[in-house]
Amino acid sequence: MDAAGQGAKAVARVPGERHEPSLIRRLLLAVAVTLLVSGAVAYFVVPRLIEERYVAEQTAAQAADARSLARAARVGTRREGMREVSARLRDIAGRPGVELALLIDRRGRVVAAGERSQVGERDTEPFARAVARGTGSGAELAEREQGDLSFVAPVSVGGRRLALQVDRDGAELSQAVDELRVGLILFVLVGLPLSLPIFYLVGGRRVNALHRAALQRARRDGLTDLENHRAFKEELHRAVADAARHRTPLELAVIDVDDFKFVNDRHGHLHGDRVLAELSRILSSARQGDRAFRIGGDEFALLLPRTDRKSARTALERVRNDIAERLPGVTVSIGHAAAAKAGERSDALWGRADSAVYEAKRRGRNVRVSFGDMRRPDPVVTMEHARALRALMDDGQVGMAFQPIWDLGTETVLGYEALARPTASYGLEGPLEAFRVAESIGHECDLDAICRAAALRRAGELPADSLLFLNFAPCTLTQMPGAADRLREGAGAVGLDPGRLVVEISERSGAAVAAIVPEVTRLRELGFKVALDDVGAGNSGLEMLRRLTVDFVKIDREVIASALEDRAGRAMLVSIVSFAREIEAFVIAEGIETPEMLALVREAGGGGIPVQGAQGYLLGRPQQVLETGASLPARGDTFSEPERKGSAATSARA
Repeated sequence: MDAAGQGAKAVARVPGERHEPSLIRRLLLAVAVTLLVSGAVAYFVVPRLIEERYVAEQTAAQAADARSLARAARVGTRREGMREVSARLRDIAGRPGVELALLIDRRGRVVAAGERSQVGERDTEPFARAVARGTGSGAELAEREQGDLSFVAPVSVGGRRLALQVDRDGAELSQAVDELRVGLILFVLVGLPLSLPIFYLVGGRRVNALHRAALQRARRDGLTDLENHRAFKEELHRAVADAARHRTPLELAVIDVDDFKFVNDRHGHLHGDRVLAELSRILSSARQGDRAFRIGGDEFALLLPRTDRKSARTALERVRNDIAERLPGVTVSIGHAAAAKAGERSDALWGRADSAVYEAKRRGRNVRVSFGDMRRPDPVVTMEHARALRALMDDGQVGMAFQPIWDLGTETVLGYEALARPTASYGLEGPLEAFRVAESIGHECDLDAICRAAALRRAGELPADSLLFLNFAPCTLTQMPGAADRLREGAGAVGLDPGRLVVEISERSGAAVAAIVPEVTRLRELGFKVALDDVGAGNSGLEMLRRLTVDFVKIDREVIASALEDRAGRAMLVSIVSFAREIEAFVIAEGIETPEMLALVREAGGGGIPVQGAQGYLLGRPQQVLETGASLPARGDTFSEPERKGSAATSARA
């Protein structure tokens, strides 16, 4: 080989010149692999995260709509409540991207819908039925159906466990995901020839921007462009934390459009949408620094940072005036509350504001109510109690127990008194505490209605010839016109003849007799029987006996106990029994816990006039699973005194 050839081979072996092209290829390959792997991960993971957030947001909005429907069902009579529910379903069905909105019962039957033609159809989707029965695991909340997304949430309407199903067009989400994926593909193709730093600075920021834009769309309400329910919960939590950290005042207002269904019914859903859009503009321009949210169909929230109660009143009254000026014929109920100075959970503040808007509705609508100006709750009623009660009322599920009432003459069971039994999972220590908390925060009538509905649902378990004794809270008779007619509708729905239902009115109520006379009269006109409960426990028993026509008189346990102890107690028993027998009322002794009590009322009663009926732990404890076939203790039998703990519940309205 000549020198020239050897020199050429020597030059070919120079390491730097031989391996440099290979190193460049490896660097380019590394950049390409990095971009491809990153792009592939982003292509599959980021859209999935966006979809999951979208589903979570819609699920939260679905739950808010379910609570709104539950509140709507409690407006007016049952028929009015269902009209309100149907109107709100039509409002939901009219939202952008919503395909249908249904209420489905346990059997899969559509009981209400955004489109009237869908009522009565059968929905065989298993997840809808599962949620309606309360057995959903959570995985059933959202499913894809031929490109659409179907969301389901449990809701209690008129005491019935139903499922709210809303199907949304999946095209909007799919379009956003497709746009993101196209952008990612273009980004990878453009980024391949570029270096890793350029990829990070340019491509990474672009991906983040797309991600943030998609998340921002998921936090906005499509109709009003306000931030939605999910954003509200996050911002409320942040605002409460900031107020506590900087020790600045914070007010939260919940704003509910009054009788929104009438706006839709009178002018159509397009007009209703324009009302909501204009209302959102009013709220958004209220004050600089305030933040407005749409948290339900016709429900809004307004965060007022660095605002004390006095300033909040002024600002919210200005909002009401602006609404009256710019939206003639539209009114709102506003409830607001202040954050605790020492800091608290955000849902506690929300709960107080929600209680205030409930109070505004109760006072007649077009009212602003501050929680701080409401009648003070009992000092031992905590916000945990209030949240527990709200959860109980939203679910509408109350257990029932039945205590037998005996006819001492025939020695047979005359009927059963229905007693509410909230489950311990709600954090309330029995029915007495539940009603005490409800009365303290202004929801006694609502809880009373839920308990009545629960009792009526189980009326079919009673023997066919027995009576059902059902307690009425005083506020139901004095503050809820049409209570008697609603009871007739409820009894008719379960096939219960009015003649088998006894409405108990407590002497302990303290209600003015004149205030309850109209509803009591109406109850009797409709065929219901009436009992005066806890007679002798208060100061108005004889006056109520004189003014009201009653079928039963239930003597308080303390009267029976005192009659065993002294002559004064026996004289009181004699007077009550004599008066009741004179007006031809059936007399029942409550709280019979010892053989001596039973002997007193069974043999002599008052002045030789036997008491006709009795109930108490000696004769039968309240039972959640009804057992029949018991017999009355024989005359002269002896017993050990039963446990008396909780015996007050036998005569409580719960």
